[in-house]
Amino acid sequence: AMRGSSVELYGVKNGPKTAIVDYLSGPLNFQYTPLGPDKARLVGFADFIPLERAFTGSVDPFGCVKCDPGYSERLQERAKLLFPDMTWDSARAPWCGLRPLTPDGLPIVGRLAHFDNLWVNTGHGSVGWTLAAGTGLVLARALLSHTGVLREGSYTDRMTSAFREEGHLAVL
Repeated sequence: AMRGSSVELYGVKNGPKTAIVDYLSGPLNFQYTPLGPDKARLVGFADFIPLERAFTGSVDPFGCVKCDPGYSERLQERAKLLFPDMTWDSARAPWCGLRPLTPDGLPIVGRLAHFDNLWVNTGHGSVGWTLAAGTGLVLARALLSHTGVLREGSYTDRMTSAFREEGHLAVL
């Protein structure tokens, strides 16, 4: 299973107004997402942990996967390095949880092959907050068009995981 972490910042001033992915952060896998005029989310880490460990011994009473105690500090240090003019008043304790992910890193978007009325938008991995709204919009448009087609051959279709074609999802 892949475990990820996020920290929400409150009272943010001088922060970026758009989502940013820092591909140079290595194993930190740092991402920044503004959540309003004075709130932001720092996302990081993509630790592979044994699935059984995700549910036994490392889960807190609320069902969340326990975080490394240093996650929050490391995410905030990276934010200070990348955005030296940004300040914030407080930070929420880090959240850690399992992130659905596909082998090729692309989300699965579309109708399940054996169910006419079940559609999915999953597998975004560590960029779920960044991509899910966009792929959700594409999925909603397909559903509302009554054709159920994601526009085969389009950019969106190419950005959907190839694993949807292996019998798990209908080829749209």
